[in-house]
Amino acid sequence: MTSNLAEKSLRRRRIWLWLALLFLVLPTVVFLFGAFIFFRAMNVSSASIYGYFALALLAASIWMLADKWRSLRILFGATAIVTGVMGLYLQGAKLYKDTFTPVFGISNYEPSNFVESAEFPFFYSIGKHLKYGSKIDESAPDLFEGSWLNGDLLKVYPSPDNQAVAIVSNRKLYIAKVGRVPFLALENVDHYAPKKLSEGDIYFKWPTLQWHPNSRFIYIAKDKKQKIISEQSFSKDATLVRIDIENINAITELVAEFRSSNYFFVGSDNVCFNYESDNGSIIWKCSTANGISPARSLDSSGIHLDNGVVLTERPFLSYEPDIYETAVWMARYGFSVRRLNEGQDGLFHKDAPKTPLLVFNTTIDQMKGGSVNGIRQSGGSVLPGGRYLLLDVSEGQILLDRVSRLYRKLPKDTKVHRNLNSTHYKDFVFSLDNRLGDSFKPDTKVLP
Repeated sequence: MTSNLAEKSLRRRRIWLWLALLFLVLPTVVFLFGAFIFFRAMNVSSASIYGYFALALLAASIWMLADKWRSLRILFGATAIVTGVMGLYLQGAKLYKDTFTPVFGISNYEPSNFVESAEFPFFYSIGKHLKYGSKIDESAPDLFEGSWLNGDLLKVYPSPDNQAVAIVSNRKLYIAKVGRVPFLALENVDHYAPKKLSEGDIYFKWPTLQWHPNSRFIYIAKDKKQKIISEQSFSKDATLVRIDIENINAITELVAEFRSSNYFFVGSDNVCFNYESDNGSIIWKCSTANGISPARSLDSSGIHLDNGVVLTERPFLSYEPDIYETAVWMARYGFSVRRLNEGQDGLFHKDAPKTPLLVFNTTIDQMKGGSVNGIRQSGGSVLPGGRYLLLDVSEGQILLDRVSRLYRKLPKDTKVHRNLNSTHYKDFVFSLDNRLGDSFKPDTKVLP
């Protein structure tokens, strides 16, 4: 009798041991392994993975302590298995891509280490951290830091004098000046079609923001949320306002019914903008001390208005980064990319037109056709002075020293913020018929 009881007890222990292995140890191992390969497939840093592992172990501990919560165990076990399967799938997809995708990008990728020194300080950001200096340094003090939640630096507008910057982050507009504490300038700052506002709510359209040439004022359109999104871009409730950054409460309304997507400055007090008439056609108007009048023509003598006023000062317009950003900056400082042979492109500078600074392997884009070398059209820039070129390539972001021909890898999500405007171009051509920003595009092709 005693022998039978002991045998049954041993059998129960074995059953519980197998159940523990099945529902406790195995899911935990699968969870940790799946989490590891999941985050590695997503290129997450090792430090971050350790943090996620700590959370995973904490969750596993809670699960092990929940002796009587069978539903919690089942839920956690199922989650662990799903996470592991997802991780295996992503890692497999990454392995397949690395194995079968044609290789393109920098030939013999071997980044170096050096410390650059630009001709003068500039604004740059690494993730949510905005900095200012003559080199890109992750450890440099922050000029501004975005909030932990929704604090991405959505847009950064440097002033023409390079001493201040307007920052759009978390639906707010901040002003940061070199050597001073950043301050809040506006709230309810959004795109043309805001989603978090109710009909009739007032907000400011950040895509319309521009600095005045004197770097003291910023201009931005104030509008009301419309009932229909299609009416928002050319809303009759929109007003162009001017904000004095030395007296942030001084907001001056300049142009009512500002149904415009483009505008530029002429002299110190005049603004010219495109305007959608009631019949849908686009015309240009200029706001001067004599009121608002349509622009009749633009020639070498100035902008001629219907009311007889002629604006003779040189127009001023800042470049708004677009898909041609890399080409615009490269052309400005004499960089270009051209074909070397069937499978390679070379990056050149005008000072050494026959010797490539870098060589890029190319491949055929099966989806879009044409050759690709890994250089992205946006995200590129040149540090002040023209010696250092920032490129966003297939290997990540790099900074190239055109003198030494060395390049170094930059921290993830590094951006250089510089003001490029019409005064930098002696032959900048304004046209009332074409898109204003087209005048910044290089005449010759600098990216194949």
